[in-house]
Parts: sequence; C-alpha cells; structure tokens
Amino acid sequence: MRIAYLSSSKLPSRAANGIHVMKMCQAFAVNGHDVTLYAIQDEGVTDIFGYYGVKRDFVVEQFRYPRGRQLGNYLYSWQIRRAVGRTSLPDLFYGRHLMSLWLLSGIARPMCYEVHNVPSSRFKAWQEGSLFQKKNFKQLVCISEALREEYLRRFPSLLINKVVVAHDGADVPDQHGCEAGLELKRGRSGLRVGYVGHLYAGKGMEVIRRLAERLPLEIFHIVGGTEEDIACWRGKSPHNVIFHGFVPPAMLAPYFCSFDIVLAPLMRKVSVSGGGGDIARFTSPLKLFEYMAFGKTIICSDLPVLREFLSDRKNAWLCSPDRIEDWVSALETLAVNPGLRERLATTAREDFLGKYTWRARAKSVLGKFESTGL
Repeated sequence: MRIAYLSSSKLPSRAANGIHVMKMCQAFAVNGHDVTLYAIQDEGVTDIFGYYGVKRDFVVEQFRYPRGRQLGNYLYSWQIRRAVGRTSLPDLFYGRHLMSLWLLSGIARPMCYEVHNVPSSRFKAWQEGSLFQKKNFKQLVCISEALREEYLRRFPSLLINKVVVAHDGADVPDQHGCEAGLELKRGRSGLRVGYVGHLYAGKGMEVIRRLAERLPLEIFHIVGGTEEDIACWRGKSPHNVIFHGFVPPAMLAPYFCSFDIVLAPLMRKVSVSGGGGDIARFTSPLKLFEYMAFGKTIICSDLPVLREFLSDRKNAWLCSPDRIEDWVSALETLAVNPGLRERLATTAREDFLGKYTWRARAKSVLGKFESTGL
C-alpha cells in the first residue's frame, strides 16, 4: 500500500513528534508499505535518518514553513497539496497535520487522522468536525483511551467504529548497543537513577529536584532539555543531580542501558513543547515505552491515563505526583530489593514486546485497511 504521511514536524528537532513520525514511517515501511513523509525542513542536520536512528526505507519530502502562524500553516499545507498532485496518488492519506488532511480531503482517497490532544481552538474543532463528515474519512487514531472518550463526547456524530486507540511505542533495542555502556556515577545504593526527556513544566523536574534533596547520597542523571531549561534547573537543584544535556535519539541507547532505575514523574498538568497547553489527561509518553523496551525498573506518576498500560507493582511502581514521600519510599524500597526491581523490569519488557513495538502499532492502525484491501 502506498501511504502519504502528512505531518507538521520539523525534521530534525528535539520535539517528540519528530521521533514519533519518523518511527511510524519506518514501521509502516518495514511492514511492507511504500511510504512518503511530508514534513517541515530544518536548516541544521542533513542526515535526518541517522539523527533519529531509522532505516532509509521511506522517502522524506520537506518544505520550508512560511512566516506567520495561521497563514504559514495554510501555505505549508498547500505546498504539500501541490507535491502530492505532482505524483501518483497514494492509496491512503495518513497524518497528524489537520490542515493538510483537510485540504486534501476532496481527493477520493481514504484518510486516517491521528490525534494526541484535543483541538486547541474553535477553528481546529470545526475543521475536525468537517473532516469527520467526509466520505473518504475512514479512521481517527487516538493516543489513549481517555482521548478517544473525549473525542466521542465532543463529536457525537463520530461513529464509534471509526475511532481506535493506539498508545505510543518504541523500537526493540539492539542489544549490541548496550555492550559498551557508560560509566555513570553511582549513588550510595550502588544504583544509577535516570530520567530521559524534556524539562519544561509538568515533565517532572519539580519532583526529581525534591527527591534529590531528600536523598542526598543518591545520584540522579538527567538526559535531555534545552540549554535554557538545563541552566534554570541546574541553579535550583542540589549537587547530586547531574545534567548530561540533550542527546540525539540515535545515541540514547547507552544511557538507557546504564540506568538501573528510571523516573517518569509527570505532573497533573503537563505542557506541550513550547510551554503551552496541557496534555496530562491524554498523554502516552514516548519515554515510558522506551523505558519498557530496555527492561528498566520504572517509578512513575500515578495518573489515570498512564494506568491504561501501567499496573502498580506489576510493571512499574506508581506514586502520587503530589506526595514526595511516595517517591522516597519507592526508591528506598527498590534500592534494597533487587528481586523486586528485576520482576518489575521483566514484566515491563514483556508487556512492551507483546503490545507496544512500533511495528505492532503500525499494523494495528492499518488493520481495517489491510483486511479490506482499501
């Protein structure tokens, strides 16, 4: 099947959406589909496949994003529409970029729209409602069950059988990538505690800073963040928090391999990249699936949406983001109980392998199209 993946991701970038679209396109391609990804061009790194650590199994077409938020979005989408018109039409339009899908909805090809949050404006809500009414609109993919329920509530005419849930995913790690490892500093317990991800509001540095203050003899390794965010948190954090800076996706494996315990202390309100919005009710964090893929012992915030794939004391230790005592207790307990750490980590990896690989996700979201042959 020929798939045109429509995105507004800037490639390469530090944003999670860039990782998501590149990994999904790779998974579609590995599953046997002919994929073209449309994305925003960045003037930095030229080898985007190497940057994200993905195979060159699909085509990437990039365009400059014109100035102006609303006008730029419209003109960028028209560039995609013109590019699509210059080639043989795909069998399926798949995408996360609403405007591009909307402009192409007059073409008699099936459309699949993926969402990770509710519409951010009335105009986007109107556009989505308009798209859902098109005859060639076939499926809405939601990142969580909570988001699916919200869309069905907001759009009563949206057919239930057109809305599916697909949590995020991760690649099956190459075990050879862990052979070298990293000599990261250990705390009193002998363990290396790590966090991988952004540092903006709601992602959890608020919790990690307080946890480090309560456990001054443990070492906390932080991978990720912008230079500004790192400078901000370094000034607020105690000496036992070590910031390693941003690491490109393709080079993260040695860090994951080196950590004994990993943290995902999401708050009850989580900003999106850039500092706006709130995705806490609907999120499906990439880093959690990466933690699971590497078989790590996870301590995570106990949020309703995360219980869709995490179970307390089974594949993770869940703590209230509001009670630092819970985090202290979890870390102290796990530090002296290697058997429990191993059990949590093993179950997490087994759950990942059974349900949450990128290839499994790609197959899941295309299930109805493959079974009917479009």
